[in-house]
Amino acid sequence: MNIIIGTSNLAKIQFYEHLLEGTKVEVVKCKALEMEEDLYDIVANSRNKALLYAVSYQNLALSDDTGFFIPKMNNEPGCAVRRWGGRLPDDISDEDWLQFFVNKIREHELPLECYRKTVVTLALPNGSHFFLEQVFNAEIRDNPQPRYIEGGPLSAYLYYPHLHKFNCELTKAEIYELNQEFFQRVQSAIMSFGSKEIDCKSF
Repeated sequence: MNIIIGTSNLAKIQFYEHLLEGTKVEVVKCKALEMEEDLYDIVANSRNKALLYAVSYQNLALSDDTGFFIPKMNNEPGCAVRRWGGRLPDDISDEDWLQFFVNKIREHELPLECYRKTVVTLALPNGSHFFLEQVFNAEIRDNPQPRYIEGGPLSAYLYYPHLHKFNCELTKAEIYELNQEFFQRVQSAIMSFGSKEIDCKSF
C-alpha cells in the first residue's frame, strides 16, 4: 500500500517514512501541490490539502497542520504562527518575531492560557476522509527562559503546567513521549483506512 504526504516539507516526509518503517505502507514522493490556506481553520487546512493530493494523484494521502491559539487574543496567531495570521513576513527573524510577540502580550494579564493543536487528515480519491487531532494546553508566562529554540522563539514563553517545564526545556525524549501515543494512533489509522472505505468521521 502506498501513501502520499501532502507537503513540500522534506523533514515532514522523512518523519512519516520513519513512522511507517516496518509496515507494509510505503511513502511515495510526488510533486508538491499549491493550495491557499485558511489562517485560523486548522481542520479545514488539513482536510482540504489531504483531499487535493488524494484526488489529484488518485492515491491515499495524508496531510497534517499545526496551530497555536490564544483564546483571549481572538485565537491568534492561529495556523500561521510564524506569520502571525498573515501580519508578518515569511522571512521575519527570530528577534523581530519575539519583539512583535512581546508587544502583543503586553496588552494582557499573564499568564495567558493557550493551546497547541495538531490535526492529521487521511483521504481517499473518492472523497472519503477522516481526521485525528491532538491538543496540548499551555500558558504564556511572564518569566520566560533566557534562551529559545532556534526558529521557534515562542518556546521561551510557552509553559506546560502538567510538565512543569517551558517548551525550550523539553528533551528529545520528553517530546517523543508527549507525541508517542498520538502518532501510534496515526500509524494505526493509516493501516486501517488505507485498506477500506469509511464514512467521514473522527477516528
